[in-house]
Amino acid sequence: MICPSQGDAEVGPWIVVGLGYGDEGKGSVVDWLVRTRGARLVVRFNGGPKAAHHVVTPEGRSHCFSQVGAGTFLPGVETLLAAPMVVDPLALAVEWAVLATKLASTGGLGSVASRMILDPECPVVTPYHAWFNQMLELTRGTEAHGTCGRGLGEVLADQKTAGAPLLHLKDLANRSRTAALLGRIRDHRLAQAEALLLAHPNQVQLKALFEEASTPEVPGFLVDRYQALIRTPGLRLIGAQEYLATVLREGVGVVFEGAQGALLDMDQGFWPHVTPSRTTAENALALLAGLGHPCSPCKIGVTRAYLTRHGAGPLITEDPELARALPEPHNQNDGWQGRMRIGWPDALALRYGITINQGIDRLFVTCLDRLVGLEDVLLCEGYLPLDSSGDSSGDSSRLPVQRLTPVAWDKASRQDQTTTLRHCRPHYRRLEGWKRSDAGHLTEPAWSFLEVLGKRVGQPVDWISIGPTAGDKLSAHERLR
Repeated sequence: MICPSQGDAEVGPWIVVGLGYGDEGKGSVVDWLVRTRGARLVVRFNGGPKAAHHVVTPEGRSHCFSQVGAGTFLPGVETLLAAPMVVDPLALAVEWAVLATKLASTGGLGSVASRMILDPECPVVTPYHAWFNQMLELTRGTEAHGTCGRGLGEVLADQKTAGAPLLHLKDLANRSRTAALLGRIRDHRLAQAEALLLAHPNQVQLKALFEEASTPEVPGFLVDRYQALIRTPGLRLIGAQEYLATVLREGVGVVFEGAQGALLDMDQGFWPHVTPSRTTAENALALLAGLGHPCSPCKIGVTRAYLTRHGAGPLITEDPELARALPEPHNQNDGWQGRMRIGWPDALALRYGITINQGIDRLFVTCLDRLVGLEDVLLCEGYLPLDSSGDSSGDSSRLPVQRLTPVAWDKASRQDQTTTLRHCRPHYRRLEGWKRSDAGHLTEPAWSFLEVLGKRVGQPVDWISIGPTAGDKLSAHERLR
C-alpha cells in the first residue's frame, strides 16, 4: 500500500482541491498528475454532475469532464465515483457517449463505462429534484443563491430529513424498487412544487416547470434509462473503500479530484451563496481514514492567477475591465448560476481557502499565461471597510483587514460574515506586469508576482500552468526557492 511521508507530492495519494469559487483548473491538474506521476485511478468524492473540468491533450483533443474523471484521456486510467458524490445517471450516459466518440477518433482507449467503478451508496439526482430546485430558486428573486439548477441540494437535503425518499445507485439494479422509490420522489417533489405555485400564483415560469414535472410519461422513461445504464457491459458497482483498499495495496497511484472550490463549502463558505456539499478535502480524507491504514496524502490546492466566480456572492476584487480582458469561452451563463465574474488575485480569500482545508501541502497556480500583456497586476493584500456612503472609511486608525477566520457554523454568524464582506473594498498592491509566458521564458515580473503571492497566502508556489495542456505545467521550485 502507498503510504508516503507527509506532503510527499511524488508518490501520492493526491487530493486536488480548489481554493476559490470553482473553475480553478482542477481537471487540468488531475490530467497532469495522471500523465506525469503515474496515477491510474481518479476518485470523485464530492459534489455532483455539474463539474466542468476542461482538459486539453497535447494532441489537441478536449473534453469538459463532468462525472467521468479528468484522467480518462489516458489508456487504463479508471474513475471511481464515491459516496457522498451525487450521480445523475442520464447525464453520465450522455458523457460516456460523447467521450466514446472522442476516443474512437484516435483509435479508441476501450469502453469508458468499463473503466468506471460506481459506489452503490452514491445518491441519485433525478429530474424531479432539478425541477423543484429551479422553481425554488425562481421564488428567491433578488436573494437567489446562484444554484446550478441541477437538484443536488435537494438530494442532500433529503439525506438529512427523516423519512424523505432517496434513490441510490444500488437501487437501480431492481426495476420494481427503482419504480417505487421514483414514484415516492415524484409525489414528494410535486407536492412541494404545488405549494410554491400557491404562494407565487403569478410566476409563469413556475407553472411551466410544474407542468413539465407533472408529465405522466416521465417515470417510465426514467426507469428504462436507469436500467439501461446500470446494465452497461463492463460497469462495476463496488464500495468505494473496498476498491480503494485494493488498489492502494497493489501500489496503484490514486488522485482525488475535487469539485467546485473551498469558498463555496456548505459549512464554511460565505452563506447563503454556497453549494450544498463539502468542497474541501474533508470527504477524501474521510474515505482514506476509513481504510484503517495510516496514510498521509498530499493535498494540492489549486487557484488561478486571478479569481473567478459564477453568479451572486462576495467577490471583493471583481473588476469589469479585467473581465473584458479575460473572456471565458468555456464558462458561459447557463441561465441559473449567472455570468462568470472576474477579479484580481485575493490573498485573503486564498488564505481562507487554505485554512478551511486544514492546510495544503502544495500550491498550484494556473492560468498565469492569461495575464500576459497587462501593464500592471493587482494583488489584494487586505480589505478596507466602507462607510455608509459606500466610500472607504477616512478613519486612518482603521487598518485593512488582513486575515479571514472561520466563523461559527450557524447560519446567522455566516450571514453576518457575508454581509461584512459586501461592505469592504480591496486594498491592492500594484505589481509590474509581464510580457511572455512560454516555457523557459517566464519573465522576471511573473516570477516576482508568484513569490509575493506565495508569501501573502502563507504557502509558497510549487507548480504553475502557462497553458491548457500537461506540457504547460512547470515547477516553480528552481526560481522561487
